[in-house]
Amino acid sequence: MSRHGCKATRRILILSNALSGGGAESVARLMVQRLEDASCVLFENNARVEVSGRRIWVASRNYRGGLGVTLLVNLWRLVVIQWAKFRLRPAVTISHLEGPNFANVLTILGGRKILFVHNRISESYPGSSFREQLKRRLARTLYHRAQWVVGVSPGVCRELTELFHVEHRKVLFAPNPIDRVAIDEASAQEYGDYRDQLVASNYLISIASLTPQKNHKLMLQIFQNLVDGDPYFSDFKLIVLGEGELRNSLKHLCYELGLSVFD
Repeated sequence: MSRHGCKATRRILILSNALSGGGAESVARLMVQRLEDASCVLFENNARVEVSGRRIWVASRNYRGGLGVTLLVNLWRLVVIQWAKFRLRPAVTISHLEGPNFANVLTILGGRKILFVHNRISESYPGSSFREQLKRRLARTLYHRAQWVVGVSPGVCRELTELFHVEHRKVLFAPNPIDRVAIDEASAQEYGDYRDQLVASNYLISIASLTPQKNHKLMLQIFQNLVDGDPYFSDFKLIVLGEGELRNSLKHLCYELGLSVFD
């Protein structure tokens, strides 16, 4: 309570590349929707996502250009984020993925800084190009300056402490949340078309880019063992949603494992 007898609010600022497109963006969107008095700064919002009752500022759009253009765009993003921190004076600023995480640490004010790391940095940026080396160096230089760094898997947390010099006490493990309320509501809905049959079936869903770090190969092997080795799972179906460089090789693996593919 404040000294005037009113409930004090703890403003929260969320930083993200976008609010659609991948797992990290989905988590950011869920936070904007569910956290009380949350506002958001996005690097881009080409999908025109809106959240009722929430302030969303967009720093830029998707762009293509060389090093100079990239530098100018990122400087402008820093200006917008710093302006938002000055205006809101949030108690906490939460950021997702490398670009927003770097901007969170590099700007002042904003209360406690919490960085969410959704992938192993060494796997996301394994190469020797200037861009990938810079990403790794910035993570090593900046991440330990945050109040907390949240890894979405034990492997991510381990890498943060072993390779990027973040103290153990600052590293928290929190898997990506699942909006069970929204899933329950959607599963109870009747559509009057093929979706009613789909909802009535037993299935598992994978939503992720078809890239090595997502380890779809292991998932397919486990699924094949489940449907062949346990009668309870014999009628389960696996729906894989995503695009990426491994699409064809994963289809070939399905054939090798004896799994039928409907594409």
